[in-house]
Amino acid sequence: MQALDQIRVVELGPGIAVAFAGKLFADFGADVVKVEPPQGDDTRRWGPFPHDRPDTEASAAFAFFNRNKRGVTLDLGGASGRQMLAKLTAGADLVLAGMSLADLAAAGVTQESLTAVTPGAVLASLTPFGEDGPYSGYAATDLIADSIAGPMSVSGSPGRAPLTKPFNVIAAQVGNAFASAAMAAVFASSVGSPGQTVEVSATDVLMTSFDRRAICHIVYQLTGEIVTRPFGGSAAGVLPRGRNRCIDGWVEIATLPVWVPRMLATLGNEELTAYFSAHPDAAARPETAERVQPILRQWLAERTMAQCFDDATLQHGWPVYPIYGPRDVLLDKNFNDRGSFVELEHPVTGTQKQLGAPWRMGEGGFEARRAAPTLGQHNEDVWHTELGIDGAELARARALGVI
Repeated sequence: MQALDQIRVVELGPGIAVAFAGKLFADFGADVVKVEPPQGDDTRRWGPFPHDRPDTEASAAFAFFNRNKRGVTLDLGGASGRQMLAKLTAGADLVLAGMSLADLAAAGVTQESLTAVTPGAVLASLTPFGEDGPYSGYAATDLIADSIAGPMSVSGSPGRAPLTKPFNVIAAQVGNAFASAAMAAVFASSVGSPGQTVEVSATDVLMTSFDRRAICHIVYQLTGEIVTRPFGGSAAGVLPRGRNRCIDGWVEIATLPVWVPRMLATLGNEELTAYFSAHPDAAARPETAERVQPILRQWLAERTMAQCFDDATLQHGWPVYPIYGPRDVLLDKNFNDRGSFVELEHPVTGTQKQLGAPWRMGEGGFEARRAAPTLGQHNEDVWHTELGIDGAELARARALGVI
């Protein structure tokens, strides 16, 4: 038994954010039915692919963001598709939609249509800019949402162009907030509140996020100052910090003034130790960097990422951590000992090793029940077995491209 195994969710709309929200519900037991167009969700065409051979059934992105879900296909553009969608959403506890409320209404899904069947049903809509305001009808990519939510200018290296977050970080951040908002409404329904509509704007999520944005906005209001990018590589600041190269990769170093004794114990250089002893204000003296950097570079040049972590962090408490790539993560002893990975059998790609639970519960928590669905894998189960659409009607819908 899982915490959400009594919750029935219908997931509509393209993109990673809504898929990630649906994944969080599915991972903890909800019956999530993902609705794709007959040609498949766009993320099926996103790599990486095994052996770099594109295959709509082998996308790593689709596999991760859609595990534990059931999948059906449906064209929402015609009357037949809208009628089938009405049957699918009837009785749902939650509709997670990466669509505007207007587009949902055009497809026949409204708060009224849901609560007519299930009084506590929740309709959750995610759009780039929300349902009102001059930007409400605009589309946006993750890059656009990240840049306009500001200040993206605090990301990246000083003196270079601002950077967005890599891969799907922005979409997953928005999806996490979308799931949280929807879960709050579902919980409210479970304790007696009527069903309600939840409206989430991606740019609102990003503007109020924890990645320094909200702080930067407050700083500007209080001081008129625009926060810039003070962070860089190892040369930024007097004490070692940031990204630094070692034998087999990179490590991230953090050195607060109170951690100087830990750094000195790690580096083991008598001359440097004597310098800090002679200058109590060494952490604030510009010339300190000139003394520390050559010794640090030599120390790094003699060690692997694992050796840096062991010598500095484990032995002396100086934060020097490896910057992992995918292989490092999969082989890491800590993650493997904790059971941070799960294996799922996929009919096309075979055994998939995926990252597991984002958090753990005493009971009713995460389970890896099934791999991401192949295109239309559960059409027969959902449309015919559960919703009662007869075989002949389903065959017509398939022939007409409705499913």
